[in-house]
Amino acid sequence: MHGIVAGNVFGGNNMVGDITYGSFTNSNGIAGRISNNVTRFQGASWVTPTFSGLNARIDYSASRATGAASASASGQTDGNTTALQVSNMGFRVNYDYKQFGVSAGTHTVISTNGNIASTTGAETTNRISAVQGRYRDMGLLVEVTYASNKAESASVQVHKNSALKYSASYAVTPVITPFIQYGTGVSTATIANTQANTTNNNVGYQAGVTYSMSKRTNLYAAYGTQKSENKTSTASVEGREAAVGILHTF
Repeated sequence: MHGIVAGNVFGGNNMVGDITYGSFTNSNGIAGRISNNVTRFQGASWVTPTFSGLNARIDYSASRATGAASASASGQTDGNTTALQVSNMGFRVNYDYKQFGVSAGTHTVISTNGNIASTTGAETTNRISAVQGRYRDMGLLVEVTYASNKAESASVQVHKNSALKYSASYAVTPVITPFIQYGTGVSTATIANTQANTTNNNVGYQAGVTYSMSKRTNLYAAYGTQKSENKTSTASVEGREAAVGILHTF
């Protein structure tokens, strides 16, 4: 799911402006990152052989406690720790034909915040789905990605996010590749909230360039801006981020 949602155009950068992958928080306090809850412990995956450009992947992981609740030791200021159980199951299909490709997947993540030694802690189910289409040829890469997630606890919505992202990059020389991304989305907080202003419209832009120093080392510069506006009030949140750096693949 991370691979589909992040995409291949400056993928997984986690910067403001990436409408599906950035960690920008909306004006209702809900993080818009679609793949934020895809976490897997003690998991197993099975990837099929590729038949005429088509393959599939199945993921499964059982629940696992990451720490039992316990009281703080005498004289220490640390409070009680809580436990977290996580299970994750889902699948992804991928198809490539010449310059074209498409990927789609869905995952269900179940978590329990509370004391594993007792029955406290409500169970939260988060369903994440995404589909991506792409075209790659002669140094040009174009992608369109749609993704969504929805979390529920005791059949009550905790949050819901959806986003549509357009991305493109072009290698103007063998070592210089500029890129640009634009996306829109909608985020909604809990529907049980007594306040009506829980839905926000989101928009994000991102642009930059990478410079290839070698097969495994790139320099990059990127800028992104993102804004979240409440649909029924004047509340809004806006963020901007710029970065330069070096990326080395080991």
